[in-house]
Amino acid sequence: MRWGADGDEAPSLRRLLVDVLEEYARHVGHADLLREAVDGAVGEDPPGVVDPYPPPA
Repeated sequence: MRWGADGDEAPSLRRLLVDVLEEYARHVGHADLLREAVDGAVGEDPPGVVDPYPPPA
């Protein structure tokens, strides 16, 4: 696959990694929305979970 106006420019590794990261983040966000719709929980931890790293007193 070639990019650029003339089709002779190859994408840089940086560009490929950014594109992959954006797609991954987009799919993770969609999966999170589906999970929230199914179980109703919002956030990262399920209800009732004790924080294993409480803030220092």
